[in-house]
Amino acid sequence: MKTIEDFRINKLLRQTALQTGNPRGTYKRNEPHPFIEGLFYYSWIEGKERWHDSDSVKRMKERVRRYGKSNSAKKAHSKYRKSAKYKSYVKKYYQTDAYKAYQDAYKKAGKSAEANARYKKSEKGKATNSFHLSQRRAKQKDFVYKMTEDEQILLKHFYEWRVRVQKKLRIKFNVDHIVPLSIGGAHHPNNLQVVPAKWNQRKSNRNTDRWLPNGF
Repeated sequence: MKTIEDFRINKLLRQTALQTGNPRGTYKRNEPHPFIEGLFYYSWIEGKERWHDSDSVKRMKERVRRYGKSNSAKKAHSKYRKSAKYKSYVKKYYQTDAYKAYQDAYKKAGKSAEANARYKKSEKGKATNSFHLSQRRAKQKDFVYKMTEDEQILLKHFYEWRVRVQKKLRIKFNVDHIVPLSIGGAHHPNNLQVVPAKWNQRKSNRNTDRWLPNGF
């Protein structure tokens, strides 16, 4: 029985030599190769089977992860959402039974588009939206840590506090990471402070200063 090394050229697998001749749909993702140990089915590309070993799968996942965080991926995603293809897809989705069932369930729950819009404009809605945006940003940078239930509640309080202070003083405030995420800071209550937006913009990610009026 041949090994993986018999099919490598400069560390790359010769995909043409790995073809089994079976039609598309024969193998499922990560299913082992029928004749070669250590190879797993990945996908069907350009009319051919694509096989990978465990190391190449890890490398591919890492490339996809890095690309997903890049500016080029964000631009491509933004461009796609503005395209006619995406708008056509959304239009078709709105006509599906699944979307209609979702709308019916939403209405039965006593909610409406007007109520949703009012909630988004409320203090609680703004705080919740800001909280979830920060959570997603932290996840994208892999800086989300496991927290206790009390710590999660405290984390939400920072965003609620920001909305209340902003409304009271009529000055835009931000929830700032004392040690910025971009230089390894944690998305954790111990690393947060509510600060004026202009002060936060000047700080950027160049330092770990604290805004003294917080009293921390």
